[in-house]
Amino acid sequence: MKLFFAFILMLPAIGFAETVSNEKTCEVVAKHRVAPKYPIEAARKWLSGWVSFSFTVETDGQVTDISLLDYEGHRGFIKTGRRALSQWRYEITEIAGKKTERCEGMSVRLDFIIESIDGVMRAGRDFKKAYAEIEQLITDEALTEAKVKIVALQEKRRFSKIESVWYAMLQAHYYQASGDIQAQITSLIAATNVSDDGYLNGRQYLDNNNYVIALYDLYMLELAQKQYYRALTTVHYLIKAAQEYDEDWVKRLTESKNKILQLINSDRVIKVPGKLSKGNPWHHKLARSSFSIENIQGRLGDVHLSCESYDKKYPLAAGVIVKIPEEVHFCSVNIDGEDGAFFEIWEQASH
Repeated sequence: MKLFFAFILMLPAIGFAETVSNEKTCEVVAKHRVAPKYPIEAARKWLSGWVSFSFTVETDGQVTDISLLDYEGHRGFIKTGRRALSQWRYEITEIAGKKTERCEGMSVRLDFIIESIDGVMRAGRDFKKAYAEIEQLITDEALTEAKVKIVALQEKRRFSKIESVWYAMLQAHYYQASGDIQAQITSLIAATNVSDDGYLNGRQYLDNNNYVIALYDLYMLELAQKQYYRALTTVHYLIKAAQEYDEDWVKRLTESKNKILQLINSDRVIKVPGKLSKGNPWHHKLARSSFSIENIQGRLGDVHLSCESYDKKYPLAAGVIVKIPEEVHFCSVNIDGEDGAFFEIWEQASH
């Protein structure tokens, strides 16, 4: 058995410290990193997982104020991750000729992953058996029974990381069969493990063929739903993966990506369809800095705008254009309301 960990920095090129004004920015470069030890108990149980922390970089490069944000898997990941992070060292670089005193509000995620000797990720025998049974039910269009077993599988056991990924693939197959497009998109995002900002790459958990298929399906769905911000992230990884298969396909994907960029930068209004179902809030990552809500059918709640360094709720008002401040980036619109409510988000041209 080979143990290894992967660290993925979740540091934006420009990060705003919470205790200073937005005009003060900071940028850091990692100079020294220490790998966290794999907890023995987690290794014995073949548990993969991750842990994320927030922290501050002092002027001398030391890491302080380490706080737990979230984790998955074994609690031992928290202890060993914190211990390793405390030994990391950074260099604070100058921005616009000014050197900041310290960088606060930084964050990092440490992934703990277990591989077999031959490099093939393992899932438990019981999980494999249940997975095969549910896949067959979906193929046979026995969706009601498949749904019951999907829920039961999740309630029965705590998944390893590899099992979590394949469970998401199973859910994606089910939602495709049941026609729930948004749920299928959510499941494929979890399966490919590609975040909105492209920090994570799930290829380490999926074989090449399934990884490419999942990314392609996700990209097609995001295009159909006009989720262009996310589609750009997805096609970026799809192009990288497709290079091993077909140069012509890479060329077509690149052309498709360029068309998205041209549309985002054009004067055309981007009309994104939205529909609430099963009591779940509707989420959309914006590709532009202004939007309005149109063609509302049904009852909606407040509009929650969530950004990297900005968070605000707006009362629902059809046709009113919301303009996001220029210094604010990476924004999502979140809307809740009654089941079946339909609406459109109109992303307005920036010029």
